[in-house]
Amino acid sequence: MQTKSAVKLKWLLISMFISSLGNSFVWPLTTIYMHEQLHETLTMSGIVLLFYSGANVVGSYLSGNLFDRHNPHWLLFGGTVVATIIIALLIFFNGWPIYAVLLTMIGFFIGIGLR
Repeated sequence: MQTKSAVKLKWLLISMFISSLGNSFVWPLTTIYMHEQLHETLTMSGIVLLFYSGANVVGSYLSGNLFDRHNPHWLLFGGTVVATIIIALLIFFNGWPIYAVLLTMIGFFIGIGLR
């Protein structure tokens, strides 16, 4: 029996495909941007991407625990909105080291919003 708040498998698969596709662009674009524009080493790019991925895992873990106790639709919506706002902030604040901080925050809220 399906409840009103249940997500259909088709939409879950589509959203996870889009999420994976979007995340696959983060790694090479961040590496190129940090190395060519911000003049950081490839090692530093790897460290920033490590923080991004770690924050994504923490956000996913936190949202998994919160989904059992709260309305998952509002958590997904809130995480997505906050991640979108932070992405918009990257338009104006894209220098070093604020780029790394904002990218880590994006990873956390994407973990909440798209998991």
